[in-house]
Amino acid sequence: MKQQQAKIKLLGLENIIDIEMKCVPSVVWLELSGFHMDIDKFEEIKILIQNKYQESEKWLQNELLTYDKQQKLDGTFVSNGLNLSSPEQLKTALQKKGYDLDKTDKNSRAKYASDPIFEILADFKEANTLLKMFIKPLPDFIHSGTQRVYPNFWQYGAKQGRFSCGKPNLQQQPSRFKEWRSIFTAEQGNKLIVADYNQIELIILGQLAKDEKYIEAYRTAQDLHRRTAATMFNVPVDQVTKLQRNVAKSVNFGLNYGMGKTRLKGKLKLDTGQDFTEEEAAKFIQDFRELYPEVNTYLKKASREGLKKLKASTLTGRLFLFDPPQGDTEDEKQEQEGLIMRECKNFPISGLCADMLKIAMGNLFLILEPRGVKLVNCVHDELVFECKAEEAEEISQIVKAEMEKAGNLFLNDLPCVVDVTIANYWKKE
Repeated sequence: MKQQQAKIKLLGLENIIDIEMKCVPSVVWLELSGFHMDIDKFEEIKILIQNKYQESEKWLQNELLTYDKQQKLDGTFVSNGLNLSSPEQLKTALQKKGYDLDKTDKNSRAKYASDPIFEILADFKEANTLLKMFIKPLPDFIHSGTQRVYPNFWQYGAKQGRFSCGKPNLQQQPSRFKEWRSIFTAEQGNKLIVADYNQIELIILGQLAKDEKYIEAYRTAQDLHRRTAATMFNVPVDQVTKLQRNVAKSVNFGLNYGMGKTRLKGKLKLDTGQDFTEEEAAKFIQDFRELYPEVNTYLKKASREGLKKLKASTLTGRLFLFDPPQGDTEDEKQEQEGLIMRECKNFPISGLCADMLKIAMGNLFLILEPRGVKLVNCVHDELVFECKAEEAEEISQIVKAEMEKAGNLFLNDLPCVVDVTIANYWKKE
């Protein structure tokens, strides 16, 4: 222990150890609380998804099925069959229909997203994923006595200090199928309180960069995405369209992760369903850099210094050390350098978000656990509690205050806002 304490002091990690240790009881609280499930609703959704799977599979088979050249005596053809779960078979079938695809993953399919075949294919793949990854395994984790699931939460599950989760993974539940979360409920007579930090990564970026336009936007309660879109598309703020705002939102978030024009082009297609050229994506990036010069300067500095020192850190002192970039060729080495530079842009942001959440969790354990409140889930910038219905309003205000207090320890120039929803099931307004 003394040797560990000496190493902690040498690396300046005393504050991080303090945050992590104070968070430990809340993790025990979280794992023992469990999350209640509505079994009847689960069965209802299961049937709905099975029907969706069967209908979309049948439709796609009819559209994409190929036939053997050998005719039967009655004049019909012998079907070769099509395994829609086989990327190679699916790619071949789509190519025969005239679609230019080298792969069948989500990014590759994005350029045809509005095509009926690809819309049904997206439905099929979503249903297939729900059935295999969520619906089939989930009943094995439901406690027969309490009708709750009790996942494992790993306090240091990711390099940024974020939690990870498993058996079952409540951090990666489907979001595209909106009804899915309705199976996670409060028990009779209780309510769920869902609290999450509003646009926290963008706010942290503005704080770290001390960008005046960023700070002004949040201090005056402007919509940052709408403001960005107004500049990028040269239109008044009140005339920004939904598409333009979505483009700006993709750019605002994408550049946090060091996204270049090629990756941004793909992200824009996924996020908006619209095709943009690499030249247009490059212009969006340039517009962003000109609009928020301090953000651009900060991200450049963070990536260059991170590569030079081979480390990244947060305002709390959380530290990550990188191995020196290596490779058999110069291209391989440069690829590793690029990866380190991108991670150095994001680590101080997502790492600080994790630290804020852990500080809030440690404090809320001391206040709410003795009152019988349950902490039932933790998802990156979100906490979910269960309490008696008559106490829900009071508890929600306590949660909001403590989470915002944890954020305000570091956000001196921008407001820290926590959105709170009180509901019978796991949802956000």
